[in-house]
Amino acid sequence: MRQPVANIPTRGRPVSSAVKDAVHDMEPELRHLEGVVALLTILGEAQDLVEPAALSALAKSARQIFEALSVSWRTAFEGMRQT
Repeated sequence: MRQPVANIPTRGRPVSSAVKDAVHDMEPELRHLEGVVALLTILGEAQDLVEPAALSALAKSARQIFEALSVSWRTAFEGMRQT
């Protein structure tokens, strides 16, 4: 069940539920992106050889995250512009 998003800075304007939903939908993607970045950091610091297929899988995952975040961001931005 989706929890309401609170404390979104609105500069005194009301925030539609669509905007709140779009912002809320970003959270799991941001956590996933944080994990990918952490993994890449660990791999970089270890300076071990990494299979190209593994890097390709991480790149694909990051691309999918970015695409999902972009959709949510555009939805939220359009919703804010309409209010």
